[in-house]
Amino acid sequence: MKYTFLILCSAFMCFLSCDDDDMNVSTQGPIPVDVNVINQFNWEAFIDESTVDELEDFSIRYPVIQEDLVVYSNSDRNGFTGLDRITGFERWNNYDQMDLGLISEEPTVVSGTMHLANENTFKSIDLQTGAILNDLTLNLEGEEELSETIGVFEDKLYLIVEEPNGINVTSEWLVGPLNNPSAASFVRFNQDDVGEIGKPVFHVNSNNEVLMIYSSSLPRASIRSYNLTTDQIEWQVDDFDSSGQVSNIEIDEGQIYVAVGLSIMSLDSNTGEEIWSQTHFLNDLDDADGLVLDANRVYAVGSEVYIIERSTGELVWSAQGFEKNNATIPAVRNGFRPIIYQGNLYFSEMSGLLIWVNLDDLQIDYFEIPSDTVTEIDGDPVRLDELDFRNSGLAVSSDGIIFTYDRFRFLSFETPMF
Repeated sequence: MKYTFLILCSAFMCFLSCDDDDMNVSTQGPIPVDVNVINQFNWEAFIDESTVDELEDFSIRYPVIQEDLVVYSNSDRNGFTGLDRITGFERWNNYDQMDLGLISEEPTVVSGTMHLANENTFKSIDLQTGAILNDLTLNLEGEEELSETIGVFEDKLYLIVEEPNGINVTSEWLVGPLNNPSAASFVRFNQDDVGEIGKPVFHVNSNNEVLMIYSSSLPRASIRSYNLTTDQIEWQVDDFDSSGQVSNIEIDEGQIYVAVGLSIMSLDSNTGEEIWSQTHFLNDLDDADGLVLDANRVYAVGSEVYIIERSTGELVWSAQGFEKNNATIPAVRNGFRPIIYQGNLYFSEMSGLLIWVNLDDLQIDYFEIPSDTVTEIDGDPVRLDELDFRNSGLAVSSDGIIFTYDRFRFLSFETPMF
């Protein structure tokens, strides 16, 4: 029913888009594509051979590339593992040291150190060795918990404290030093009447004042700019043309880019004034990193794929889905950030596929892993069924190697294309 609804909505929104005389764009419906199979891996490393039959919940998350390592979290083992980026051999793990829980937000990495917040704890990990540099228990009150969302600007960390307020959540910010923090060094500021705040971005205005810009979808969609220098709200926007979830915010050259409900827009970072806005989008982006930028364009990837000119907001190209096995499949991103490498866009998708978009020729295709592999684990043959990218995040190295995972394996392979 979910996919049927999305398909109907996509068709309806396409009808509205195509009726707009001002939108001289290539807006495509389902695109026939070829089947492409990824079965040549640089390396495969089993996640945990002793519990391979129990790995049903994709407890592995977020590959993070750090120099010659790729680091994965493993909530079943309460820690992280660092694998050699070239061979896949394990270089370190800090299993059973983290009391981690399933990570739902991409970890924040600064200068080779990963920072994490969860419940009432803040932790920092050296990515080269796995050593736990900070393990702090913060003094929270009542039902307060730390959000996993962490902002970093210059030498400071910005954490979010969330507290239930009826059916909603209210939030408050904490600020502390990036280097050698202690529990007592985090100070509260800017109590908000909004909840589930997205990851902040930072901007220095013409008065050399630091603005922290962030979004929330509750109790209604809003984007706020908090002046950290003057300790007050600088501007706030909540009168959007369409209501709904707010995406991640991206910032560059004094402009921010964000999607709200069925619209995507650019705002002036100093004032919040709208520079351009486009409607008739069915993005389903929420706050899960569906927007990415390059030098000239914005890429919005949710339940559809959109390419937008950054300077004008003009819609260059979109794809509402593709054909697979004589059926129409909406290309629904699975919640992890898309990646761009040398003129190509990649994202993992809810039905288990890896989607590829050629950004120069504006083509879309998909790749899948064969699901009939039989391997030997602990001396017994094991059939690796249902291998897919449904819950897999992606990372790409500077030399074009994708790192990801499925239910059983850490994977490394070259960026695929036609």
